[in-house]
Amino acid sequence: MRIRIVSLPDGEAPEDIRRAWIGLTLPLMAGDNAPRVIKSVGGVLTMPKTKMGEWWRIITGRTVRKTGYCVPATRSIQILEDTNPEAAAWWKKNVPLVNDKQEAFLFNVEACEEVE
Repeated sequence: MRIRIVSLPDGEAPEDIRRAWIGLTLPLMAGDNAPRVIKSVGGVLTMPKTKMGEWWRIITGRTVRKTGYCVPATRSIQILEDTNPEAAAWWKKNVPLVNDKQEAFLFNVEACEEVE
């Protein structure tokens, strides 16, 4: 299953960068049994840069639980690059996790529609 971004997604990225996702169809993370998931998340700009920092943030309650769709960060940036290279470059420069094949973006449910 895939999702299509149909409206401005939530997030810490500048509005024009988030707006670049609208209209794109993205794959869900491999292994997700249900299309919608509930995850503890932090912002892409304010999240810790290490796994230890990430765990500390979770333990101390500095994450927010959100419902959305998990998509692979690296693959999503590749798709974005085809339509908006400037937005993709912003992600690569400002959010190092996009280079980690195990990392994911969580797009809020309200900004997405499921695509068969």
